[in-house]
Amino acid sequence: YPVTAVVYEQIPGEEEGFYGILYRKVTDLNGIVTQNEQAVVLYFYSSVNSGSLEVTAGVEDLAQCLQGRVIFVSIDAFSEAEISTAYEIEGYPEFVLINNGARISDFGSMNYASWHISDVGLWLSDNGFEPDYSMLDM
Repeated sequence: YPVTAVVYEQIPGEEEGFYGILYRKVTDLNGIVTQNEQAVVLYFYSSVNSGSLEVTAGVEDLAQCLQGRVIFVSIDAFSEAEISTAYEIEGYPEFVLINNGARISDFGSMNYASWHISDVGLWLSDNGFEPDYSMLDM
């Protein structure tokens, strides 16, 4: 789906305690952004850019490390141009942090000559959402 929530949760049909990343179709983006108790990170990517795959894998890691505190929503900006325009997204990938319905900060990858997904983790830390990287060792 072009707009999906990236969640780390119990895998349906598996034994108790077996968790993994699942993609859930988002049907009410506005509701997630404005009525959610958790912070939301909108991850804008382009499905026509193969470089997005590595970044998406990093987003999955961050979703695991911030489970219960931050919801990650991936948005295919190529398919969802209206959403990209509404958030004034100029390049991909792009990350927008929203908390209590308010846009808090952007991580514009175009602002960096070179960056890694760990820089997105540092950006989240700087905004009060420290990833628990020990979750990756589970």
